[in-house]
Amino acid sequence: MKCIIIDDEPLAQEVVEKLAAKVPFLEVIKKAGNAIEGLQAIEDLKPDLVFMDIQMPTMSGLELIKILENHKPQIILTTASPDHALEGFELDVAGYLLKPISFERFLKAVNKVHKLVSGNQPARRQEVEGQPSASHFWAKVNGKLLHIKFEDVLLVKGMKDYVQIYLKDRKIITYLTMKRILEILPPQDFTRVSRSYIVRTSSIKGIDGNVLETTVADEEIIIGSTYRESIKNEANKWLK
Repeated sequence: MKCIIIDDEPLAQEVVEKLAAKVPFLEVIKKAGNAIEGLQAIEDLKPDLVFMDIQMPTMSGLELIKILENHKPQIILTTASPDHALEGFELDVAGYLLKPISFERFLKAVNKVHKLVSGNQPARRQEVEGQPSASHFWAKVNGKLLHIKFEDVLLVKGMKDYVQIYLKDRKIITYLTMKRILEILPPQDFTRVSRSYIVRTSSIKGIDGNVLETTVADEEIIIGSTYRESIKNEANKWLK
């Protein structure tokens, strides 16, 4: 795989280049010292993979990702801060490596990309390093990245660009849209019942008219008219 390294720190460039040199299927074809130079290199050289720092002068790595149009390579973010993991995941990055980067973590990340690029696995959203899986996801709450198990989620309440997630032991608010949280949650376990609510089907206790009764005692949920018919049709399955 042809690779480009984008980082404003020469030492950081050198570290990634040395790690890449240990992997037979990687070839570093360009190093760029800022996002603008890196953008031009991506457009000109069309690499398979880009290792990119986040915090850079003039334009950040995340801002660069958002404006990529003609060629969108796989991207592994390399950063000293864990604060952007969720945003990186939402931008479909292939990996998220925290500095200092060990060879073991580096190899794990590039192997995932290699399988994807070579067609050995179906194209899909790649995990931020050690992050979303079949059992959990990550949510940023008050600047801290929290590990949330799907099994602990009882209810999700939409609040414009934020959602309030009711867990078994607490409530949290995180910057996610309802559309995005629906993509994250396993559809076999959750259903949307109105514009503002997503519920775990196993937490539903009953339906009283248009009111959904759940195990979350402090929330009265009115079933949305758009969802009313389908929910009532499925009620017998849920309430067995």
